[in-house]
Amino acid sequence: MTRYEYKVVPAPRKGTKTKDAKTADAKLAVSVEEIMNEMGAQGWYYLRSDTLPIEARSGLTGKSTTFQHLLVFVREIAEDTEMPPAVVIAPPAPQVDVPEDDAPENEAEAPDAGESKA
Repeated sequence: MTRYEYKVVPAPRKGTKTKDAKTADAKLAVSVEEIMNEMGAQGWYYLRSDTLPIEARSGLTGKSTTFQHLLVFVREIAEDTEMPPAVVIAPPAPQVDVPEDDAPENEAEAPDAGESKA
C-alpha cells in the first residue's frame, strides 16, 4: 500500500526583491517560486493551497479573525520506512450523572456478580 506524508508551510506575505521583479505581484511570485523549488529539491510535490481562519485577540476583550494562506506539499513514503503509530484525537467521553440513591456508596454494599437477588 502506498503511503504519503504531508508538509504544510505558510505562504509568503511579502515578495522577494530581484532585479527582474518590479511589481508586487512579480515579487510575490518569486517568493512562492523559491519555496516551491526548495521543497521540490527535498522530494516534495506541491498539492494545493488552503486558506484557514485564525482567531486572535483584538484589544482587551475583542477578537478578530484573520486568514492565513498555507501551501500543502506531499511525498510518497518508502515501503521500508517505519511510521510512528497514528495519533487519534477523540472528543472526551461524555459525563454520566448517576443519581445518588441508585449508586452504592462503597464496594461492600454493591451486589456481587455471583449473588442472586432471591
